[in-house]
Amino acid sequence: VDRWIKITDKPAFTMARRLIREEGLLCGGSSGGAVWAAVEAARSLGPGKRVVTLLPDSVRNYMTRFLNDDWMKQRGFLDEGEELRKQNERDAHWNGARVKDLKLKRAVVIEMKTPVNDAVELMKDNGFDQLPVITSRGILRGIVTLGNVLSQMSTGRVTHEAKVSDVMFRFQTSSSRKFREITPDTPLAELDHFFENNIAGIVTERLSIDEERVAFTPVHVITAVDLLTYLMSNKD
Repeated sequence: VDRWIKITDKPAFTMARRLIREEGLLCGGSSGGAVWAAVEAARSLGPGKRVVTLLPDSVRNYMTRFLNDDWMKQRGFLDEGEELRKQNERDAHWNGARVKDLKLKRAVVIEMKTPVNDAVELMKDNGFDQLPVITSRGILRGIVTLGNVLSQMSTGRVTHEAKVSDVMFRFQTSSSRKFREITPDTPLAELDHFFENNIAGIVTERLSIDEERVAFTPVHVITAVDLLTYLMSNKD
């Protein structure tokens, strides 16, 4: 062995994605690393030289890893140029549409102190599976879902006399789901994968409490059905 070339995950995965996209080679991360190192070695060999490179793995074990743009982005592996290209592709797919273009109805909300029975009736009357939960001042605090109410009541953790605050998912707490701010100006392209892990999103407006603190007030509820409906009605 005359020379070792040490590589990291980022160039290895980036090259593997390029080999798949440009050459149709369904290779894995180790193969990407080998080709990246071969290219680096070839730079010092001069013109007219041939480099033989072995691709030691396939993409099979990486299907949920470097093939996933979100996985790459979360780890800082997407090159700026590739990230921009992906963003442009998503924007073109949605024609630059934003949440406000969906023409969503005003959100039906419920206060934290409301009895669970009333929340269930409100969801049933409106055909909803969830409701934004607010304080008496209209500040968003979380979301209540039929599924969670059923789960907690069927296991005896709460009774029909419980309040919405007892069964809601609270935002911005370490023990519950993280709040994702969505505004009327949020591009639909940014919500492409949001509904893979969320049943609904709450479109909000900011409400200033003082010079340093900001709260949110719900204005719409958005679901995957809304995005699908938009795509189907704008398919041309």
